[in-house]
Amino acid sequence: MLCGPLFCSLSYIAARPSREWATMRYGRHSLSVLLARLSRNTCMMTLCVALSSPMRSSAPFPEPMIATLPRTYASSTTLLEEAQGIGMCPWGAWAPSLRPCTRQHAKLGLTSWHHQRSPHSPPMAGLPINIKAVGDDEIWKAFFERPIGEIIEKYVHDDVVRGIILTDAIIGTFSGAHDSNLAQNICFLYHLIGGGTGNWDVPVGGMGALTTALHKAACQAGTHIMASSEVTSLTPDGRVTYQHRGNTHQVKGRYILANVAPFILERLLSPSGSSSPPSSQERPEGAQVKVNLMLTRLPRLRDPHVSPLAAFAGTFHINERYTQLETAFRTASAGHLPSPIPCEIYCHSLSDPTILSPALAATGAHTLTVFGLHTPDRNITAANNDSMRSQLTRGVLESLNSVLGEPIEDVIMKDTNGAPCIETKTTLDLERELYMPGGNIFHGPLSWPFVEDGEPLDTPAQRWGVATRHPAILICGPGARRGGAVS
Repeated sequence: MLCGPLFCSLSYIAARPSREWATMRYGRHSLSVLLARLSRNTCMMTLCVALSSPMRSSAPFPEPMIATLPRTYASSTTLLEEAQGIGMCPWGAWAPSLRPCTRQHAKLGLTSWHHQRSPHSPPMAGLPINIKAVGDDEIWKAFFERPIGEIIEKYVHDDVVRGIILTDAIIGTFSGAHDSNLAQNICFLYHLIGGGTGNWDVPVGGMGALTTALHKAACQAGTHIMASSEVTSLTPDGRVTYQHRGNTHQVKGRYILANVAPFILERLLSPSGSSSPPSSQERPEGAQVKVNLMLTRLPRLRDPHVSPLAAFAGTFHINERYTQLETAFRTASAGHLPSPIPCEIYCHSLSDPTILSPALAATGAHTLTVFGLHTPDRNITAANNDSMRSQLTRGVLESLNSVLGEPIEDVIMKDTNGAPCIETKTTLDLERELYMPGGNIFHGPLSWPFVEDGEPLDTPAQRWGVATRHPAILICGPGARRGGAVS
């Protein structure tokens, strides 16, 4: 079971990443995958400095403004190093013996983690025992009590750099910089956790390498995997009803590990798998459109002095100035499609060439993944989904073309039928195909890296953050407390 903030689809590379093999053990079995380690904060600083003259027309950033960037990100990193340790139990087979941290403890800080474990418990490699207090009231208020827009506007004065920072707070989350619910703050923290250092681990060979390793480890452990099956209902005592090749089957287990969004789990638990979960369950909402492109080559940029290899090697921010993001949020909140659509691009074939066959890579072909922001699910319905998909595709391509020296359409590969190799997924497409309610890529609202004061922590499942209303059913995916993995 893998949980936690695994943002494998988002690549931030300013230099060649380090690589290492990671092995995760499950009893006698292990999962091994080669990881490329990326430094998020280093990349952010490199990108900001590189943007000092984005179109050969802007003056270099003044020193005081650049100096505020380390303060904003260093403050968040310092806080997150502590939050990573004092938050919900670290993922591990012996985590039920640990006591998670409450909001009050997180604010005051902990001097040690009090825990009891049996003599037979595995060694807790890397577990932080001594933890500094968060301490700095300004940092605490800025990230946990006040909208993150305030600290961005206080310490950063350039519209471009403000926007780059704000994107970390709104990817997959429909929020403005000053929303009072602080959903943007939580999203910002998740995007910078990275093991407490800002490093992200990306599987070499793409997500296929990870799923292949998962499959191998599961089979070695004796797991029976049944594809082409759909669970239609669950009972609180652990009875699962599913469809396989047109036939209905049932199986009962002592524990059910539900790797589905909590909203979907409630639907499965309702009578006969009703499509309407209890009214107390709020339906999640995604706020992004994803466009995948297969290119014959990378396009030229408007600025001929900038190499496409350099521009696409990191995160390519397009129309994501702070003011543009806030305008797009207001436009989408009013039910309209932003113009231009704020976008960012990840070129995974530059980050990891192994995702393409050697023959295809030799032709100069590349993949682009474009995330369009502030396209909330509330504006997409079953009736308008097809037309909205077309509008969103055009809007994303127009946004991309605004910074290119040639139309992106000229370098999009064609399939055997002569159709352009473009795949666009709306939030409704994600819900229909992957059962991600509202197209929310996190399976639901993200949570703070601690439990709220007074929350029950009596059972191991509650301390893990995987508890449901029924003791026999546990959440094991991104919807777990502190989950947040991108599906």
